[in-house]
Amino acid sequence: MPEPVLALSITTPQSWAKRHTVKHRRPKRNVLHPNQLKFKIQGSKQQLLQMALAKQSPIRKSPTNGLQLDPFQTYPIPTTTCVANMAQYFMQVWGPQHGRAFAFDGYPNPYLSLLWPFALQSDLYFEGLIALCRATSLASQGRSAREDNAFAFHRGNVMTKLRARLQNPQECADDTTILTVATLGTIDYILGDHTAATAHVSGMRQMIKIRGVINPTTPWERLLQANVAAYESLWSFLFAADSMSDDTPRQSGQLVQNAELPIYMTHPFKPEVCEMLSKLPQGFCDIGLTGVLSLQMIRLLSELTSLIARFSVPFMEEHVEMTSRPKMQTTLEDLHRLSTLQTTQTERFLSHGLVAFCYLLRFIHFQDKLTGFYETALKALTTVALRQTPTHRAPDRRCHLWANMMIATALQNGQHPPPAWKSVMQQFLDKYYEARQWKKLEKELKTFFWGEKVSELCKEAYDEAVKRNEKPEATEERPSHHSTMAIRNVIL
Repeated sequence: MPEPVLALSITTPQSWAKRHTVKHRRPKRNVLHPNQLKFKIQGSKQQLLQMALAKQSPIRKSPTNGLQLDPFQTYPIPTTTCVANMAQYFMQVWGPQHGRAFAFDGYPNPYLSLLWPFALQSDLYFEGLIALCRATSLASQGRSAREDNAFAFHRGNVMTKLRARLQNPQECADDTTILTVATLGTIDYILGDHTAATAHVSGMRQMIKIRGVINPTTPWERLLQANVAAYESLWSFLFAADSMSDDTPRQSGQLVQNAELPIYMTHPFKPEVCEMLSKLPQGFCDIGLTGVLSLQMIRLLSELTSLIARFSVPFMEEHVEMTSRPKMQTTLEDLHRLSTLQTTQTERFLSHGLVAFCYLLRFIHFQDKLTGFYETALKALTTVALRQTPTHRAPDRRCHLWANMMIATALQNGQHPPPAWKSVMQQFLDKYYEARQWKKLEKELKTFFWGEKVSELCKEAYDEAVKRNEKPEATEERPSHHSTMAIRNVIL
């Protein structure tokens, strides 16, 4: 008989806690169907995307200091959230977009290198820039600046300080006062208030008379002169457009209708801009990607591409011609307005080349001959082409080739061209080695707006120029004895 064994139960803290643990009932999980799960994920993504777009700001974060490019920068006016944000808006949006048009040797963007340091020394001009950036920022969001308290506050302060400054004979026509008036006029342009702009333009003209002619001996004076000239050209054109008779039917173009200053973009471009560039001829697409063309010019080229597609139909119907003719006139008006604004040198020359191209399209499709009425316009094209210097940048140089060819061809087909019209093609052949052979030149020209009939006109003008080079003694200028209508600020 086996001996009884005593069984001992050893209890440890761990074993006791395991035996006396309160067991909680696990809640039953809802079983989701895969289609329901996919729908929920898509819905959450759409909500996140909408929230991101609603909170999207044009001001980018700095990699080191958040939104502040310089956290130790002090401003000449009390720093509020609006002031700090608009100061960053000027440095990151307004300055890069508009300052590139005023570039000159050694100063690729004088708005950031010259204008901004000057503004930090003047409370009047600095607050004017804050009001300008506030109006621009609200306009880009589809909001009206007239209903914004911050904009009204800063603009009111600028107006009050400016009135006091105009009472001082030593300050009524200095750099700060002139730039402040130009800034207020730019705000009027954004708001579409031409009545207030009239007062600012007349006031600036009086200041220039008191001050005298600005001699661009220094980089700062050069920038100041360029700002005054651009401001005067812009409002001279708009006032001339306002003085047109209301009885004359006029179709508003995209550039004329929208109160926008030239905007130059930096990479990465917005999707809609990339879409417009992809539909342009390769030459325009290449130069557009370099950033020397404004958003307005890209839009105009896109509209012109659609218009040219209508002309490609073998037999253009009557209603197509009736709609295409006013669109062509609108394009010319937009080009003329764009040429009055401060733009890059390449874009300015391209705008004149496009004007000549539109003249050729009129001549080809509408049988509109370049009569004596075009003498003033052709003379302006001649002057621009002769003053244009060649560039060595590949996309810009190809653009210059096309613009020169269009201008020279338009002059060739003018019934009464200006006296120096032959010098345009002669200079073109001398300064551009690509123009020495027609096959090589045509290869470059085909990357822009081109066509069979345009090619025939250009080839004819090219051959005539080559013949003049071979026999210079047999050529003589065509007389231009006729009465013309020299109308300023009227595009033909």
